[in-house]
Amino acid sequence: MSNVVIHPALPGLLVTLAAAASALSSEGEAQAAERPANPALTPALIVEGQQIFRDDTFGDEQLWTDRLRMHEVVATIDPIAAYWGAA
Repeated sequence: MSNVVIHPALPGLLVTLAAAASALSSEGEAQAAERPANPALTPALIVEGQQIFRDDTFGDEQLWTDRLRMHEVVATIDPIAAYWGAA
């Protein structure tokens, strides 16, 4: 792990998130116990939502390809650099 680059803001963000999660956990558990399950959330609705999230382009393909040419930019970025945010 000698070549791992960690964004300087990451430790502070993690501390903030941990504190927020700790503060909300007991309050959230109490509210969840009082709140009934959503009867409208059916397995079919969940599958439909997954398909929209994974497959729907919302008709903006030309924006990302023709105008912004993102496919050309993405092809030049190393996957490891993209993951770690390093250029």
